[in-house]
Amino acid sequence: FPSGHMWPGAGNPANHLCVVDLLDVDEDMVFKNKKCILNYHNIDDPWDADGNGIFKYGHTQVTNEALVVVDDYCFIAGTDTNYPWTNQFAISDSAEFFQEVSDARFMVVCFVEPVFSTDYTLLKELGTEISAEE
Repeated sequence: FPSGHMWPGAGNPANHLCVVDLLDVDEDMVFKNKKCILNYHNIDDPWDADGNGIFKYGHTQVTNEALVVVDDYCFIAGTDTNYPWTNQFAISDSAEFFQEVSDARFMVVCFVEPVFSTDYTLLKELGTEISAEE
């Protein structure tokens, strides 16, 4: 199991969001047509949403625990960080279920292109090429 100061990190494959054509598989049932569209640890933040002067964001997580596609352009990702001091929403420690929710983190990501639209040609443009760079 990975550990140390470099983990979790941008190189972990579980930290990528990929769009996959579930019907395009090879003889070993391996997906041939996928496009990784997001690395959770390397997200552009062109408007500096958190005001820290850094135009990148890394969603600290070990596992991807929630992904909700909101529309053709946006999704919400959530995770339990397992770090109880996170408390992203400044929840009072007297709140019911405080321990269960205080270490949750959420982010909203929107793309310029409608990558979640069934009419968008994201996978068709790829052919059988698989994106390994993210």
